[in-house]
Amino acid sequence: MSRMVQLLLDKNSFTGSLPSLDFATNLSFLDVSYNQLTGTIPESFLGGKEDDDLLYVDLSHNALDGTVPSDLGRFRNIEIDLGSNHFDGECESQPFNVFV
Repeated sequence: MSRMVQLLLDKNSFTGSLPSLDFATNLSFLDVSYNQLTGTIPESFLGGKEDDDLLYVDLSHNALDGTVPSDLGRFRNIEIDLGSNHFDGECESQPFNVFV
């Protein structure tokens, strides 16, 4: 799975928690929007990625909650859509583009 570049799992009615994707070192585009995912974003969610990798992540329209892991702030070239979830707290100023 380390050669996977895109993972498009949107609009599938998936349930359960968001898994860690630390094995997907070449992943650059992830869309799991419009599912029924619950729980928090794992701290090691994208642990295998390099800090300067270009990355687009769409987690919108689920039922995710908790806080956004601070580890996502290490990425220099990331866009992440977190809209229509149930996150707590404020989204701290990060060096990436966050859509809520």
